[in-house]
Amino acid sequence: MDGIAWQGDTAFCRSGYDKEYDPFMPTYWPARVPNNVLTLSDYNIVADKTQPMALRIAAFRNRPSWFRQLPDGVENAMNYMVAHFNEMGILEAKDRPDDLDWLPEKLWVENLTGSKQAELDEAYKVFLKKYAKLGATDKLLQEAGWFNEEQRDEYATIVKGE
Repeated sequence: MDGIAWQGDTAFCRSGYDKEYDPFMPTYWPARVPNNVLTLSDYNIVADKTQPMALRIAAFRNRPSWFRQLPDGVENAMNYMVAHFNEMGILEAKDRPDDLDWLPEKLWVENLTGSKQAELDEAYKVFLKKYAKLGATDKLLQEAGWFNEEQRDEYATIVKGE
């Protein structure tokens, strides 16, 4: 068996292993890359003292997947990670806002290239339009990282060992 670049292995052996499982399931490999990140856009909201506190807290709690730009399919994801690793977000420490002393002193914030940030911003706009059309139950499922009730129930069955 030929070896593969570590980036490809990282794209495969990640939290949940598969998009059909809970993204917060513990991983087999020790972390080499983040699973979920605080984006620069969300950090800017957190740091903006003119924003309502509820919005700032919601922005802090929003943690999209670091792997969100990977295409579907194991082989596609692995190949993308090897070819485009330089486009994946780099985390950098930023100071917490001085009025939010309940946060850690340093927040690790994802920094993307301008073109990748613009691409993901456009994808997020599409998601928001679809999200707005979801009912209350489906919104809660999405927020928990599941696509639908069937996926949540399948996960619950796996956890129970049934």
